[in-house]
Amino acid sequence: RYPLRVIIALLGLPPEDEDMILDMTQRFFSPLDRDITAEQTGNSVGATSNHDVAHEMFEYFSAIVADRRRNPGSDVASTIANAT
Repeated sequence: RYPLRVIIALLGLPPEDEDMILDMTQRFFSPLDRDITAEQTGNSVGATSNHDVAHEMFEYFSAIVADRRRNPGSDVASTIANAT
């Protein structure tokens, strides 16, 4: 989980979202990764389509971008959200 914590810190995402972000990324990549099993993701293989998970990620990061446009900080998410 350490790499995920580093990415979350760099982006300036709330640390309490770590479990949710891990879950989304595992569900997104699990069909392609033999090391991630259905037991680890809590889903049967193929139960959640990549499209569904991508939509969840889009919703999550859209809210982050909107927040960083209103309240920019020194994190990477603020830099991306306010790039012109």
